[in-house]
Amino acid sequence: MMVKEKSGIKSVNKKNVNILDNHFNNNRMKGTLINLKDYSQGRIDTKEISKILNSKIPIEDCFSLTPTELAYKALQHFNFRKLENNKDSITKYCQKILFETKFLRSSNNAIVHFLLIFMDIGKEILNIKNILEQQARKHLSKVEEILAFYKTQPFIIKYIADPVKPGNNHERMQLEFYKRANAKKEEIVEYILRGLLYRAKEKSVKNRSSRLESISKIFEQVDFHEDFPYTELLSHTNKVVYDLNLERIDYRLINPLRNKVAYIDPKHFNSHNYTQTINIGFEKKIKPGHFFERLLQCLKGLPLIEERKEIFKEMQYLLKQKKWYSLYALALPQVEGIFTEMLLITDNKKSKNSLTDKAKIIRTYYENSDYTMDYYEFNLANLRNSFSHTGKIENPKEKCYHLLIDIEYLLNICIDMDTPISKLSKLIRQGYHQIKNIGNFAAILNLLEEIENNKKLASVKVMYEDFMYKEVLTNIDLISMLKKLEKDFVNFAQEFNISLNMLLHDPPLDFFSRPIKDIKPQTKLIEAKMNQIGLLIKDRYKLLVNTKEFLFKFPKYFPNAPATILKTIDNLKRKEDDKLRKIHFLNEHINFNIDDHFFIYEKEMEHSIR
Repeated sequence: MMVKEKSGIKSVNKKNVNILDNHFNNNRMKGTLINLKDYSQGRIDTKEISKILNSKIPIEDCFSLTPTELAYKALQHFNFRKLENNKDSITKYCQKILFETKFLRSSNNAIVHFLLIFMDIGKEILNIKNILEQQARKHLSKVEEILAFYKTQPFIIKYIADPVKPGNNHERMQLEFYKRANAKKEEIVEYILRGLLYRAKEKSVKNRSSRLESISKIFEQVDFHEDFPYTELLSHTNKVVYDLNLERIDYRLINPLRNKVAYIDPKHFNSHNYTQTINIGFEKKIKPGHFFERLLQCLKGLPLIEERKEIFKEMQYLLKQKKWYSLYALALPQVEGIFTEMLLITDNKKSKNSLTDKAKIIRTYYENSDYTMDYYEFNLANLRNSFSHTGKIENPKEKCYHLLIDIEYLLNICIDMDTPISKLSKLIRQGYHQIKNIGNFAAILNLLEEIENNKKLASVKVMYEDFMYKEVLTNIDLISMLKKLEKDFVNFAQEFNISLNMLLHDPPLDFFSRPIKDIKPQTKLIEAKMNQIGLLIKDRYKLLVNTKEFLFKFPKYFPNAPATILKTIDNLKRKEDDKLRKIHFLNEHINFNIDDHFFIYEKEMEHSIR
């Protein structure tokens, strides 16, 4: 910890003198000293000096040395030949440097101001460090309590003595959460040892600007997360709150309500388990007609899973008739069945047998998996195992409503998964209205290509063909759009060429006039220059690339489009063949990110649907 100085002490701690003097002599020998004249004449600025000093002096010294000792160590990186290891000399040279700042020519506490300005160290650094450490150790204590519980469990005791594979779902759950808790402990310990020091140093000089009262609590939470970066945003609290996410490391806290918030009154959002009030709310809000109408509508846009339509209709009948045991027996296998079909939607080629394994894989394709997937992977899997082994169930009515919401949530996950099929399904569900320009067409065609590469195109063939032939081409005048697109293509190609000539002006590139063999040696330079100006050229390039993708891919995936459309596409492709080949070559040979949307020049595009 940074040592406070007693009044009247004139020299640094003798224990550190030899170390500091050796440090000074080593710097002289290496010729790395900062010349004060360079600073006074503007050849080096305050930030650069601060960067040098903070790179040379270990962060631990900011807490283990007194301010005078620390200032002395910093001053040794300047070319001060007469610097001595006593407080008067150290104060004198701190003041000498401060004089050159022009805004603090004199100071009644030169050492403190020198450390503040040139090392970003505030005088409250030690108090801040102690406060942060106290709270971090409280967090660590909570995690250690959970680990202590795990170490009383027979399987974990056995695993610690001799790592063995879990034999059932409960042991898999214990091992997974034991590993998570250990990882969290290591994260907190590492922060206490190193990260906390940097945060205390940063916070000691941080000016807290005035904040509106209405958002001050939000900023307090953001500050808290910056103070303790191992905390997480607890989204279930219905407000901005950062804290240790104990649900992620303690399997006893897995919350079965996380995927059911749409059916829960906001005043019960902080509940951790089912209550009679919550169950009654489920029953009131789930009406057989409306609920299953929504589920069946959802199924229409989900390839493979939509084949369960007749099963869902049977479930609807059983709900109306209040056949709880029959409904539960039919609904429970649907969860694992949907997970199986979700795996088929992904590019995962591994065959998995258990619901736990399937849920574990799906996590990687779903952005919010940490929020709800523990429930599916462990709790629901335990329910399925119990029912399949015993054939018995307590409170079947309540559990049927729970299962129906579980299934609905899974269908929504299918749509939101990060897979080409899910993305295509989502685009199709949004309808033809979301197609505004050639970029939207290209997005659909590129997804079809990804799906084809994964050998899953047949599974979505009916869905995407019906969408294009019956909806898009019926409502969008594609021939008119293509005629306007031709004008946009010519104009954007010209502007793109001008931009490249400005970037590579010595000599000018004349991209579309040069043969590809002349362009090839320039690709790395073109890539670097395009990435330099980013947005200024991105829209132009995007339209050229998207046009190329559309002209070559649309006839491949929609060969039964009206002949007039296919002919118009072929004519444009022939007419702009040379430009298209060069755009294709460039797109294959440079790394330049193309965004999903146009940003700057969309209003200039004649082919856009307003």
